[in-house]
Amino acid sequence: VNAPIGTFGNPNFQSAFMGISAATALTLAVFSSLKIYYKVALVVLVTIAIYNVSVSSQQGYLNFVAGFATAAIIYLFKQKKVVLGWAALALFGFAVILFLLGILDKGPLAQIIFKSSLQARNSYWRGAMNMIFDHPFFGIGMDGFGDWYRRSWPGVSGVTDTAHNVPLDIGASGGLPLLFLHLVIIGLALLSIIKVIKRKGEFDVYFAAIVAAWVAYQAQSLISINQLGLGVWGWSLTGLIIGYEINNRNPKQVEDQKMT
Repeated sequence: VNAPIGTFGNPNFQSAFMGISAATALTLAVFSSLKIYYKVALVVLVTIAIYNVSVSSQQGYLNFVAGFATAAIIYLFKQKKVVLGWAALALFGFAVILFLLGILDKGPLAQIIFKSSLQARNSYWRGAMNMIFDHPFFGIGMDGFGDWYRRSWPGVSGVTDTAHNVPLDIGASGGLPLLFLHLVIIGLALLSIIKVIKRKGEFDVYFAAIVAAWVAYQAQSLISINQLGLGVWGWSLTGLIIGYEINNRNPKQVEDQKMT
């Protein structure tokens, strides 16, 4: 089957975007109180997106499952179904561990996950880590990965100009200080999600949809490059989540913070 025509320049990137879109649309279709014809339209969008993933690249499935599972877990906790919520969270965490082991060619999923593309990525990631350890303070410079890859990973075959992992790419380019700042921003978004969930008494489906898209992007960022068409969504969603938390604070809490 021919890959569908898109504007992302690569079937992997298009598949990733379809996975993000499907996670967001399905969250709204399942958990919102929208009118039935809106929900039907969302289900059609999900179907098209998943079909797009199936003929483009398998990466979109990872994004989709990670994003929608996160929204479903939030829904369970906000609906006071605590036991189911913890069970789903534990199952999700276990699946993440199995997937990470599979990426490293370990565990029961290794034969399924550790294919040729991930085999190559494993070398890219090791090269990036060597760059970070060898140049911890300033990195090797922006867009310098291709020049340093074979120097940092002697004996490796092939060439690449990116680590195929956004945090490692940032760390290799700008060293530990830039990697630390990147992780701080991601941590702020994660903290904002937790604060909003704890603060709001009812389930906010629109916030859950934003979180689903954000988690889907973060999952993609661990195995792919900082491609502009996807990266703009990652940074925009991160800022949107942090801004959402600030905008939904108690007015008294905001006033107290201004006074301090």
